[in-house]
Amino acid sequence: MRKETLAVSGVAAAALFVVALSCLPDLTLDRVGPWCGNGLIEYDAGEECESNGSTSGCTDACAMTCDGYKDDASFHCYYVVPQHARTIFAARGLCKKSNLVHFGSQDEHNAVLQNLKALRDTGGYAPFYVALQQATGTRITTRWEPLVAGVAGWSPTCPGCYQGVVTLDTDQPDAGDAGCACQNALQCASSMGRTQATPGGQIAPIGCVSERPLGVVCERNPSGNHTKLCPEVGGICITLASTHHKKSYVLTSQEVRPPEVDATCARIGATAVVFDTSLEREEIAEAVSELGDSAYKFWIGLSKTGGKWMWADGVAGDFGNRPSVFADRIEVFGASEGMRALITVTTGVPLVDNGLAHVQPQSVANEPPITVAPVLCQIP
Repeated sequence: MRKETLAVSGVAAAALFVVALSCLPDLTLDRVGPWCGNGLIEYDAGEECESNGSTSGCTDACAMTCDGYKDDASFHCYYVVPQHARTIFAARGLCKKSNLVHFGSQDEHNAVLQNLKALRDTGGYAPFYVALQQATGTRITTRWEPLVAGVAGWSPTCPGCYQGVVTLDTDQPDAGDAGCACQNALQCASSMGRTQATPGGQIAPIGCVSERPLGVVCERNPSGNHTKLCPEVGGICITLASTHHKKSYVLTSQEVRPPEVDATCARIGATAVVFDTSLEREEIAEAVSELGDSAYKFWIGLSKTGGKWMWADGVAGDFGNRPSVFADRIEVFGASEGMRALITVTTGVPLVDNGLAHVQPQSVANEPPITVAPVLCQIP
């Protein structure tokens, strides 16, 4: 059952297992610090993951190991398994201690194609399964749900969905920064690899049971936590792999109304969060999901100002300057002045709008509107 707000007691209980260190990014060490092994990834101390003695892929020195391609920004590891699979379910089973690959942007998809030499096949790149499956129990046949908990799915009406990476139908409205073309009755998705016609690669629909066995690419996230209790600033502190050298985050324990968002962040020397990339938003969703409850909602730095959607740093949120953040079934252009975007993060339940933004006071269909919620602030 979803919770409408983030309870203070729930936040504290979920984070007490982490050592309460200062959350400001002031560490300048050039080696892995003495905190390696405490469960919290200290990026500014040179850690890439947290080793607990049994987690695959993380050394005793808190460094990620990868037999395939390790992304320098997220420290995610992508690798190809030797076996091929005729079904997406068999493909998932081959990714032991990992997930079937999913993509947060076109850049991520391109990097995997370019860096995983095992994918290369005669005439292009060998096709492989992607963790998307057509949603069941719905009349909307173009809605696709992720097979990996904590990430977004895709639908043609969702400008902020980022699981798919390339639109085959370029005239599809509101496909957003990273649309997908799974728009027929087929049930699963695959990357068809790089071809002469589509040098950036493409995501395409394919039967969940394929006549031709497809390749299997797995994605392993760094082990460890990104959140800790920060009573000195009144909330939960968050650090991300892709932005640790730029900023850190505070999810406030105080629940406020939209007009109070900016002042709430200002009191701790911060501003309401601005998402510069889809990767940043995906990492935030993963970090918040560590808090262990079923669902969280919080305000971000995007509001209707002067008749336009504006980010807290003054950049127009016109879906061209930054990746769109809005979820499916949300009317964003008719929003009233002063309305603010609200992020919903669910854990363990793959939804097409997981980690994406709604417009206050709107929420997910059939749920009451949100009037108060915590704020996600960023420092500096």
